[in-house]
Amino acid sequence: MDKLRVVLSTNRVVPYTAALHAVLGRRVDLRIVTADLGASTVVGYRQVLREMPRSVLPGVIIAGDFGRRAAYGAFLAARRLGVPFVFWTDEFDPQPPWRDRWLPMASRRFMARRADAFLVCGARQARWAAALGARPGRIFTFHYPVLDWPQDAAPRETGSATRLLFLGRMVVDKGPDLLVRALALMTELRWSATMAGGGPAAGWVRQLIATHHLEDRIVFQEGWVTPDHRQRLFQSHDALVLPSRQEPWGIVATEAQAWGLPAIVSIHAGAVEGGLVDGRTGLVVSPLTVERLTEVLADVVQHPERVQAMSKEARLWARRFTVGRQADVVMDAIRHVAGLAQR
Repeated sequence: MDKLRVVLSTNRVVPYTAALHAVLGRRVDLRIVTADLGASTVVGYRQVLREMPRSVLPGVIIAGDFGRRAAYGAFLAARRLGVPFVFWTDEFDPQPPWRDRWLPMASRRFMARRADAFLVCGARQARWAAALGARPGRIFTFHYPVLDWPQDAAPRETGSATRLLFLGRMVVDKGPDLLVRALALMTELRWSATMAGGGPAAGWVRQLIATHHLEDRIVFQEGWVTPDHRQRLFQSHDALVLPSRQEPWGIVATEAQAWGLPAIVSIHAGAVEGGLVDGRTGLVVSPLTVERLTEVLADVVQHPERVQAMSKEARLWARRFTVGRQADVVMDAIRHVAGLAQR
């Protein structure tokens, strides 16, 4: 029996989506078309029709990056062909950047109400999709999968200073400045920190470290972090800090837990709902203020036994974020809409 043809329209393929695509490609006849964020509705429409001729119907059309114009083109192609349509999105900001490249909110509500299913990352985005008009019974929640898993877990060095890690783009939304300011208030405690990543705010963060005279406590590694270096950072630290002002999910939090690092995460990151267990696999910083972040970090630094206990829980918890389990959710959505089409 021929596999079901599934056409996925997206603006780019990143490592986690590529891993999911590889698994899905063994289960369905997956065709991927890409168009950048500025691509028009017509481009998205024509791309999908080329990969979904009537001779291969029935099929399913999925569009990623909900709200971009090419996704609307994929939506129109599905309606012309009479095949089920699924949105796949990790956006929950009602006013995203690049507004000139995105559809007006009214158009997005129109599509949300008519989509046969919605694939979203995390509970927060599920609520956002429902608020746009997506039917609750058609919202399928997946999570970013962890791609790199440790072969074994080296025990933390007894008696060493707590080693904190910030890993991500140096942008204001990630809150690297909040971490520096919090650490500046706890210089009497035993800790060291590494801040790794590149981005437009890197120079500002470096200057902030110097302003607070923390060069001997914070190792600043500017630039792209390779997968191998990423693994070494996870292996050589005790806890991850993600003090984001805004974060659709925060995949680094689930990756860190897989390596046994409790994740200290801002309330504004989507990962606080389903990506960690507060007090068991990590800690949620709420409200996100320098003062509150300082309190949480000071408690972590002064109680290394809690870090060790959370480390064990974190590794177990992270097992739910395998590529296979997340691909199962995507397949559930595909089977759901394919079943609706056959009724």
